[in-house]
Amino acid sequence: MGIRIIHTADNHIGMKFSSYPDIVKDELINQRLLALKSIIQVANEKKAHYVVIAGDLFDSTNVKSAVIKSVVAILKEFSGEAVIVVPGNHDFYEESTDSLWSKFKKEVDSRKIIVLSDYKAIDLSVGDQKVIFFPCCCKSMHSAENMIEWVQDSVKDTSAINIGIAHGNVTGLGLDDVDRYFNMDITELKDAGLDFWLLGHIHVPFPKTNGSENPNFFFSGTHVPDG
Repeated sequence: MGIRIIHTADNHIGMKFSSYPDIVKDELINQRLLALKSIIQVANEKKAHYVVIAGDLFDSTNVKSAVIKSVVAILKEFSGEAVIVVPGNHDFYEESTDSLWSKFKKEVDSRKIIVLSDYKAIDLSVGDQKVIFFPCCCKSMHSAENMIEWVQDSVKDTSAINIGIAHGNVTGLGLDDVDRYFNMDITELKDAGLDFWLLGHIHVPFPKTNGSENPNFFFSGTHVPDG
């Protein structure tokens, strides 16, 4: 059977917009929460099985607890199988008990809102269709190396839909002159042996495809202007 996924990334919730007047700043902050809420509403309307957030759900690792709770309240409205969250370079994963993701996990049902921070496959299913996610989260803000190398060496279940989730630049598509943003090569993505990748980091104004070739990876469109 087929599965339906809503793919988003680079939501950057908690961005402070400090250089703007208060009346504008408050509206911009609120718009990011409203955009996430719209994504969940569309996912429910489309009867999506999964919402996948491919990094930078939050703008930093130091967002306020009230912001975390607001985000969790929105994500809890998803009526499908689960929300899958992979930390990006702005909201990178830290193990400490007072970290962003420790606070986040305390607010959620880990069966419905799943934070993937380990470099290992997670097996899920929709009916009798097996779905395997291969998460490649960031554990720092910057790195000259990407986090996807382990995927190619992993055993793939050919009866399953195998989906990679990663955050970082794809060489030749985004700007990274100093090699700081987890650069992935197109060949490397294709050689990983997955059905496709859901990526975050490059802020695409609107998803564009030419329809001539399956690129094997997808960036979501940026849902609100960056500035």
